[in-house]
Amino acid sequence: MNLLIVEDDKILAEKISKVFKLTGNFNNIKILNSYNSFLREYNVVTSYDVILVDIILSNYSDDNNGIRLKSVE
Repeated sequence: MNLLIVEDDKILAEKISKVFKLTGNFNNIKILNSYNSFLREYNVVTSYDVILVDIILSNYSDDNNGIRLKSVE
């Protein structure tokens, strides 16, 4: 399975990736560290089986502004 991790904390993203690698279920894991990187990857988003997105992406890397995703109730 293919996993996409969108996490602005690079250390945390690597730790999450290691946990998923230990399961043996994911043969392809890609990490993106900004919302803009995710937007550039959006055209191939359907090639991933699981997408794990940080709920609050801070002002990091090539982003000009952070983005906060609102929860749906």
